[in-house]
Amino acid sequence: MLRVLKAVEMLLLLVLTGCWGGQRTVTIRAVEPGVKEIVGIERLAVLDLTYDIDPDTGRNIANMIVAELNHTGAFEVMERSAVAKVLGEQKFSSTGMVDAGTVSSIGKLLGVDGVVVGEVVAFGTGKRILGKKASVGVNIRMVNVESAKVVYSDTIAVNTDRSESGEREEAMLNRVAREVASEFVGKIAPHYVEREKHLLAVGGDAGTPNKRGITFAHNGLWDKAVDQFEMAAQIAPDNAQVQNNLGVCQEQFGRLKDPIEFYEKAIALDPDDESIQRNLASIRGTFRAPRLSAKQLLDRQREQQTSQPTSRDPLPTP
Repeated sequence: MLRVLKAVEMLLLLVLTGCWGGQRTVTIRAVEPGVKEIVGIERLAVLDLTYDIDPDTGRNIANMIVAELNHTGAFEVMERSAVAKVLGEQKFSSTGMVDAGTVSSIGKLLGVDGVVVGEVVAFGTGKRILGKKASVGVNIRMVNVESAKVVYSDTIAVNTDRSESGEREEAMLNRVAREVASEFVGKIAPHYVEREKHLLAVGGDAGTPNKRGITFAHNGLWDKAVDQFEMAAQIAPDNAQVQNNLGVCQEQFGRLKDPIEFYEKAIALDPDDESIQRNLASIRGTFRAPRLSAKQLLDRQREQQTSQPTSRDPLPTP
C-alpha cells in the first residue's frame, strides 16, 4: 500500500511540474513580429514623406517615425542626417520614391535592409461648432532592399476634434501626426507573446549540465540555463534534445530567427521527436515554414543511407 501511495505521489509530482516522459513544460515570453513579411529586416532608413504643399511637413513626419522606431528598440534606424548626406552625394531626392526598384537601389547605397517611404495625403485643421478639428493621413510603404519588393503597405489616418487647453492649430497637427507615426510603428514592431515550450532531458555525460539547465529555466534563470545547455552541446553536439533546449532559450531571449535554426537542426537529428515538432510548430506560422517537414527530413535521410554504396555494392560505371 505504501508503494502504491508513493507511486501516486510521484505521478502527481510529474504532472504538477510539467515533467513527463523526459520533458518539462515551461511558459516563455517570446517575441512575435508585427508583420511576418518584414522578418529579417533589422536595419531601416526612413525617407522624407512626399507632400508637395509643404515638403517640411513630410520631413517632420518622417522624423517622428524615426523617433517612434528608436523608442521600440526593435530596429537599428539610420540617422536622418546620414541618410540626407548619402542622398545628397548621389544627387537623389529623398521624396517622391514611388518605384520599389529605385527605393531598393537607394537602400543598397545606405546599407540597410528596409526603406520606409510614403506620401502625406491629408494634413490640416478646420473649425467646429465647439472647437477645432485636425486631420493627418499618410500612405506608407516598406521596401525590402534585397528583394526590391514592397513588404508592407498601409494607409493611416487620424482625425480628432479634441484640442488640449490653449493648444494652437500647429501644435494640434503635430500631436495628431505623432499619433499617425505611433500607429504605423505599432503595427510593424515586434511584441511579446506567451508560449508553452518543452525542455527535454538527455542521458550520458551531457545529462548533468542539461538537467541543471532545465532546473534553471524552470526557475526563470535563463542566463544560467543557456550556459548549462551550451555546456551540454559541447559534450554532445549532435544531440537533438540539447539543440531543442537551446532553441527554447533563444525564444525566451527575444530572438527572431535563431530559434528556428536550433529547432530545425534538432528535427534533422531526430525527426520523430514530437516535443521538438510541437516547439517548432508553435513558432512556424509566425515566421516561416521549415525548409522540410519532419517526415521529409526523415525520408531524405533514409534515401541517402540506402543510396550510399557499400563494399558489397558494385560501384557505378562511368
